[in-house]
Amino acid sequence: MAISNEKVRYLFAVRILRNIVVYLLALNIIGSSLMVPLIYLDFELRRDYIAEVLCINRDEPITVCGGKCYLDLKLDQATERQDQEHKTSNRPVELSFFNEEVTALRFNFIPVPASLTLYKQESPGVTRSFIGDIFRPPQSA
Repeated sequence: MAISNEKVRYLFAVRILRNIVVYLLALNIIGSSLMVPLIYLDFELRRDYIAEVLCINRDEPITVCGGKCYLDLKLDQATERQDQEHKTSNRPVELSFFNEEVTALRFNFIPVPASLTLYKQESPGVTRSFIGDIFRPPQSA
């Protein structure tokens, strides 16, 4: 049985989309866990620029912070963002599988005559004593 060309394209597209989703989720997890170290790295690489241009206290005549006020601001923003993500991720998720709400279920029962036997009491090859040996309450000592 040969697979059609359209099915091969579909399977290939599904595989590519699945890989893209997996890579994006992995990148998101890694990025969120490395946010604070990346802020420190950015500060160390651009320390002079941050101290001269982005520092909050740069207008004061004698400043000793050297851009650490900007670093503290960025770290506070990162922790607030992570706290906000944790708050939103702890909410319960509701999944809806039906578009319309089911309001009433109707069951049609077919009356069965009492004289109809649906199963036999004893199956051939299985004796009542065998079943009684297996299914019995534990005996006290």
